[in-house]
Amino acid sequence: MDIYTSSSDKIDYIIRENDKFMWLTYGYISEQLQLLGSVRTVQRKIDNFIDKKILKKVILNSKNKRAGKYMYLAP
Repeated sequence: MDIYTSSSDKIDYIIRENDKFMWLTYGYISEQLQLLGSVRTVQRKIDNFIDKKILKKVILNSKNKRAGKYMYLAP
């Protein structure tokens, strides 16, 4: 199943500038795609995709009234 198109209640989405962003953590991506390696490697790869404008990233300081840093990614 494609996590981007899933309608699960556990997956949180936001719409910004006509783009659909999905809430993810580097740890979750590393766990699901173990082939990519460690969390740090996943972070470097995602940051590289963002620099090349392949992915877009939004960081929010709260989610559901809980403080923290929450990363949302969009293709």
